[in-house]
Amino acid sequence: MSQPLRMHQIRRIFELQSNGQSIRHTERLTGLSRNTIREYLRRIRLAGLTTHQALGLDDESLALPVPL
Repeated sequence: MSQPLRMHQIRRIFELQSNGQSIRHTERLTGLSRNTIREYLRRIRLAGLTTHQALGLDDESLALPVPL
C-alpha cells in the first residue's frame, strides 16, 4: 500500500480542482497519479463536501479517514 499524501499535497489537489483544473492538468502540476487524485476527490465527495469546502477545513478535520 502506498504512503498517504502529505496535507499540502491534498490541499493542492483541492485547490486546483476548485479552480476548475482538469484531473490531467492537476496530475501534471502535482506529479501525482490520476488515480490518486480521483481517490482523494472521491473521498471528499463521499464526505458530502465540495473541494472548496474541503479547503476551509483545518488539517485535523481534513485528515479524518473517510470510508473506502
